[in-house]
Formats: sequence, structure tokens, C-alpha cells
Amino acid sequence: MKNYNCVFGRLDPAQTKKFLSMSKNAETEKKIILNRHILSRYFRAVPFAVFDESGEIVCRLILALYPDEDKAYIGFFESLDDSAACKILFTAAENYAKKHGIKKILGPYNCSLWLGCRMKLDNFDDTYTGEPLNPPHYPRLWQENGYTICEKYHSNIYKKPEGHNEKCRQRLEYFKNNGYIFKTMTKRGFKRQLSELYALLTRLYSTFPEYRHITEDDFIRLYSPLKNMLCLKKTALVYKDGKLAAFMIPFPDYSKTKGLFGFYMTRKDPERLIFMYLGADPGHRGLGSALAETMRNMQEGKTSVGALIHGQKPRYYSELIENTYNYALLCKDI
Repeated sequence: MKNYNCVFGRLDPAQTKKFLSMSKNAETEKKIILNRHILSRYFRAVPFAVFDESGEIVCRLILALYPDEDKAYIGFFESLDDSAACKILFTAAENYAKKHGIKKILGPYNCSLWLGCRMKLDNFDDTYTGEPLNPPHYPRLWQENGYTICEKYHSNIYKKPEGHNEKCRQRLEYFKNNGYIFKTMTKRGFKRQLSELYALLTRLYSTFPEYRHITEDDFIRLYSPLKNMLCLKKTALVYKDGKLAAFMIPFPDYSKTKGLFGFYMTRKDPERLIFMYLGADPGHRGLGSALAETMRNMQEGKTSVGALIHGQKPRYYSELIENTYNYALLCKDI
């Protein structure tokens, strides 16, 4: 039987290096465990890691605790397929949480909704940009430690569109003919447009499970780098009387892109668009169907993904769905 060593809290330099060796985004995770991230002031992050007899890391996570809350969050989870080591890891995190008044743990939740959450449950052989990534054994490891699904999400994979939905086309024409202005994001106006997005997006997303508010300055600092990843001509901002009424921010799918030249070509002319951020002010009824037609026009005969939808059946272009990928948040009372 193997012997394991679990460490948590302040990691020494060698342990930190091994912790980050399992990272998908080492720069972000290093800032978080050193309490230097943009969002660090909103939560307390405690890293946990399990090492084997030879000192090699087997599994790890970051536990996030928010002030005056009795829920904690497990994120940045990475592990080999080792049930015994994971049992030690989860037990240590749960015991720590109990000592700090925590009654429930949720995850995967990377300290903040703004940094990513959810676990992929199927279709592991295909990925897309912005998708939660994990190997097939992760759901089993969590369930072995008493975690059950508490929130479900899905992504719809759309084939190349043909023709139009006449209702959506008419709605788009109606809004264009009645004072609604459709614009794209621009490099010059990006910061101002992020500020406009913040006001509407935070209001619409505040009902999402485990949403946490952040300031406008932190939002802009966090999302400003996206200016260099987006195909700006594929974005859509809809204004009425000078106020933002709806938005649609798709990402080019970089999952199969190689090299810097490939990155620039993908950004310029994406083969697949990932529709991850979109929403309309409920005060503008019918604008959602106009956005759906705008989405179809953006595809220009290419495939797309309607990403990470929370428990909602597709309202538009359901006939184009060729596959659905499933995700979840898991939780446990402790």
C-alpha cells in the first residue's frame, strides 16, 4: 500500500513548482495561491496537494472561502486516476472547511465564477475554446468522495446552417427598422464597450448559480486581454436610445490551432465560433430571436457551439443541433 503526504496552506518553492506542473493556466494559479490575483481580495484561497512516497504530486486543488459564508468551493482540481490519494485530498479539504464553519462544498469552481467552473461529463474526445477540460475519470473521483450533481449545463454543437428561420429574420428586420443599432466591438472602443457590457452582463448573470459580484474596474482588468483573442467583426452589441440592450460575444475556436500564424488566421477567419457570452435586456422582448438570426449570419456557413447553457432547452435553430455535451457543478454537505 502506497504512503501519501498531504500538504496545504503555504507551500514551499519545490511544492509550488510541482503544484503548478499540473496546471492548465499556471500563471493564473500562481497568482491565486500567492494572493496576487485581480480577484484575490474577494476570497481566501488555500491550496492542497497530495504527494506520493517519491515526492511526486498525485492530485491537488484550491479551496476558496468567502467572508461570512458557510459554503466553500473546490477548484483548480487536477489528479491522476488514484482513488486513494483523492480520498486523502478531499478529506483534508473538507476537514479544513469544517474547522472554518463551512457546511457545504461545491465544485469544480475555480475560486470565482469569473475564472471558470463546471466539470465535463461526456464527449471527452472533442473540445472547444473556453470549455471546462478534464479527463473522463474526474466525475468518478468526485462521486467516490460523496459529491453529487447539483447543477446541470450543456453545450449545443450546431452544424452548418442552411437557409433562415423566417420568424427570426423578420424580428431582426423589425428591430433594425425601429431604432435599434447593431454594432461590433472595436479595438479603439474596447474599454468603453467593456464598461457597457459590465452593466448589463452583471445584471443578467446575477441569477446564475454561485454568482459573485466584482467591481467594474476588476471586470475591465480581467477581460481587457480578450481584445487580442476575439474576432471583433463577429461580435454584436445592440443599442436602443444610446443604451446597450443586448450583446453577443463569440470566441473563435482555437482548439486545433497551431503556432502564432495559425492563431492570427483563426482569429481573422474562424472555422467554428463559440457563443459563450450573450444576453438581452428583458425589457426588449423579442430581441433574443433577432440575436439568433445575427448568430446565424455570423456563422457564414460554418459550424458553431452554443456554450455552457444552464438548464435551458434551445429556443432557436434546434434543427441544426448535431450533438450536445454535458457539464455539471457537484456539491456535498459536510
